Amino acid sequence: MDARKPILPYEYLKGNEFVEKLKDTLNCRSHQELAELLHIPKSTFSTWSKHDRTSHELIIRLHLALGIPVQELALKHDELKQPTEETNEPRALYSLNTLQQPPLTQQSSTVVIRSFCLSNGRLLDTGEIPYAARIFNSWNLNNKDSVEIETNENRYIVDKTHNDAVSGNYLIEINGRMSINYIQRLPNKLAVVFGDNTVEVAEEDIKVLGRVAVTLGKC
Repeated sequence: MDARKPILPYEYLKGNEFVEKLKDTLNCRSHQELAELLHIPKSTFSTWSKHDRTSHELIIRLHLALGIPVQELALKHDELKQPTEETNEPRALYSLNTLQQPPLTQQSSTVVIRSFCLSNGRLLDTGEIPYAARIFNSWNLNNKDSVEIETNENRYIVDKTHNDAVSGNYLIEINGRMSINYIQRLPNKLAVVFGDNTVEVAEEDIKVLGRVAVTLGKC
């Protein structure tokens, strides 16, 4: 039996709290100033606030570029000294200097892909998000050809190289509006599922942007 103490999850800053922490830390007064400093679209910060998002890539970037402690950007003030369930001692804050890290290899490194929020038929750029390279290899995906799409229900990893619909869930565009739908190829046409209905459409009437390779959802 493993007697080691469990490593408990943290309550990370997210949404408006995360954006306000960025403004305070970087001495920016507005989303526009953040956008100019970080080369991120101004609308991204509003999206993060609205959908309770956190940019782990940005936390790492600011730590590497400016030396800002990761815990200062990622954790709430109370979480910095939160006791564990088994003891009354504060939870230790570890860094690369206090932990023995294994050599960085392709299997232990990360890949970064673009992330978008799908809202009202439009894709809103929410920045970048890291994934373990080992997981991407097991999914047989190339990060350069992959994007993350987040909806209210799930997160999807879309492979942009598969834009010829055969069978499966695809990111599609119809009349300038985007959605993720199940498609089945039929002779000379496509059957597209919209909610509880299946509609047969001509292939030239829709634009297939990529196939959903991975679906991540809450239990």
